[in-house]
Amino acid sequence: MTNHRYDKNELIQFKKEVDAELFRILEWWIHYSKSESNKAFYGHVDNFNKPDKTAPISLVLISRLLWTFSSAYKYLRYPSYLNFANDVYEYLIENFYDATHSGMYWSIFPDGSVNSSIKKAYGNAFSLYGLAAYYDISKNNDVMDLCIELFETIENQFKDKEYSGYIESLARDWSTIEDVRLSEKDQNAIKSMNTHLHILEAYTQLHSISKSEKVKESIGQLLTLFEKNIIDPSSFQQHLFFNNNWDIISTQISYGHDIEAAWLLYEASKEIKDKSKITTFEVMAVSMSNIVAESTSPDGAIYNEFDKHTGEISYDIDWWPQAEAMVGFFNAYQISGDNYFLKKSIASWNLIKSKFVDTENGEWFWGYTNEGVLLNREKAGFWKCPYHNSRSCMEISRRINLLLMQ
Repeated sequence: MTNHRYDKNELIQFKKEVDAELFRILEWWIHYSKSESNKAFYGHVDNFNKPDKTAPISLVLISRLLWTFSSAYKYLRYPSYLNFANDVYEYLIENFYDATHSGMYWSIFPDGSVNSSIKKAYGNAFSLYGLAAYYDISKNNDVMDLCIELFETIENQFKDKEYSGYIESLARDWSTIEDVRLSEKDQNAIKSMNTHLHILEAYTQLHSISKSEKVKESIGQLLTLFEKNIIDPSSFQQHLFFNNNWDIISTQISYGHDIEAAWLLYEASKEIKDKSKITTFEVMAVSMSNIVAESTSPDGAIYNEFDKHTGEISYDIDWWPQAEAMVGFFNAYQISGDNYFLKKSIASWNLIKSKFVDTENGEWFWGYTNEGVLLNREKAGFWKCPYHNSRSCMEISRRINLLLMQ
């Protein structure tokens, strides 16, 4: 076992602060994300907590809400979190599930009609992620059945049987489409690091409740893809976009995704108890975390992107890489025992407290421009959800508990 040196009081204070912040985040979502009828959810809530009642609601938002409140209930056992998770589950099934072709729609309008019927592997993975967490607290066999159905849908419809991996998007009836991008800012590439990372994340959650050999096999295949095709063995940074046979077609790297992958890949290897992969991704976790740590701003911020071809860095900073850095650096500290990473994790939290936590209106600000100007963007939206920040608080709290019990 790695020998960990730490200030016990400092860790207790760190845990106390993230526990309090977790409660504040969840209370914000309980109070501001649901409509007056309490039966539906808003697709957009602005920086001052005002909802846009006409905004489309995304599968990503609802799926991440389901994962968040299911996980929070499992961790804290507050009845209000279970009630919220129950409501999200019903809303997801009633509005996003395609009973004709299976799978989940990408987005809906507030009246429940379909806004985008495109099926994205990323979105279906997140719905699986949320549903698997919900099964863990509900033990509802219908939920488990749907989890298995979604897993089989991803495997049968999105999996590339010739070159391995998963393609990005398909039409409602599973026919091919020209524009497969996850979002407007993304490259129109048939495969991406981002989608593979979150399929892996969903499968890891599913395996924790099912112990399915098929799921275990798919996790192993995904880990091999990350080791052989996605992570650059010389730089320990991830390539972002690929064609169907895994030729690299991008030059950017994402610091946030690198630090997130550093701990998620390691968790996946531990879930399937593959000793060889555990060893591989222990090394990867520390190496990837070290590269990101060397690239932080003087106050510890994680920049968004770096272009290897031009050498240009995007100096804007968003909320979610900071949350992932807390966990990624703490994970590297747990593996290595190097206090450098513990200090980096705490520095990430201090930055979040000083720049991202909205002490007046609740939740976290979206981020800052290259020039350090606060962005007046939504608190809840198509992509802005409580998944990154609530998960980071739960992970840090849980990991500190484990350290203090040793």
